[in-house]
Amino acid sequence: MADINRNPLLKDKFKEKHKLRNQLVISLKHHHHETLGQVPLDVAVNGMYKAWQACHSETSEQLPHGVPTEINPKMHQLGAIVRHLHR
Repeated sequence: MADINRNPLLKDKFKEKHKLRNQLVISLKHHHHETLGQVPLDVAVNGMYKAWQACHSETSEQLPHGVPTEINPKMHQLGAIVRHLHR
């Protein structure tokens, strides 16, 4: 985090990612509250991944190294999944 505070370009990029993430969270909570309440976390995360993949199919963007294509069943704790996705 210290590098972000020293570099304005990194700070702006971080703020933009954070803003987009918050917009996505708000949209999912508002529009998909009932569905998300009915499915397990691994199903929700895999569904989000498939939606992300569909939006990036034209650009052929590759997944960043370390991002799972399927959620490991041993990682049902929310904190573990979040840490894994933010590597």
